[in-house]
Amino acid sequence: MDTKPKKLYEKFFAIVPRHVALIFFSVVIMFGVALNHFTHIFDATLPTTYASGDSPMSRAEARKRPHPPGFYNVVHVVDGDTVVIDEDGIDTTIRLLGINTPETVDPRRPVQCYGHEASAEAKKLLSDTYIKLEMDPHGDAKDVYGRTLGYVFMADGTNFNLHMIADGYAYEYTFKGRHYKYQAAFKAAQKEAKAQHRGLWSPATCNGKKTAV
Repeated sequence: MDTKPKKLYEKFFAIVPRHVALIFFSVVIMFGVALNHFTHIFDATLPTTYASGDSPMSRAEARKRPHPPGFYNVVHVVDGDTVVIDEDGIDTTIRLLGINTPETVDPRRPVQCYGHEASAEAKKLLSDTYIKLEMDPHGDAKDVYGRTLGYVFMADGTNFNLHMIADGYAYEYTFKGRHYKYQAAFKAAQKEAKAQHRGLWSPATCNGKKTAV
């Protein structure tokens, strides 16, 4: 007499006829394949940078926002130094030149000190509005990730890149020692922000260090 315990699938086949069991498992497999297929279709319809408060509907509404000639509607604020604008019905990602804010969305890196504050400032000033974009005459039009490089100016003429450095939300960033148009102004703004302990330069926040939180 065989006293060896039966495995679960052996018990299942002992109770259910084999042809019924095979039909059951075939249906389960087909359902799983179909579910995976439709999941990929659904994922493909989502924005490439999807965040809380952002949706295909809100982006569509942003594109319709009236704006002056030469300005672009902001359809999504990714973080403190990256935004997405509507350019003739196409989403164009803008990487702000000359600045670098603490990380919040890069999956390769931890969230850094003052990153949330920098993102919140960008969203407060750039969401639901339009901006003017200026390219740099000395640099590349795009970075290695295909993002358009430039300076963002708000409706009142404020250089947003400069504002983020001056108020301690961003570091001045010179890529590979290359000169850029507003380099002197950005470096001077950082020196002042550091001296006044603004934002991420404050000992009460990050003390200027890019530490993880």
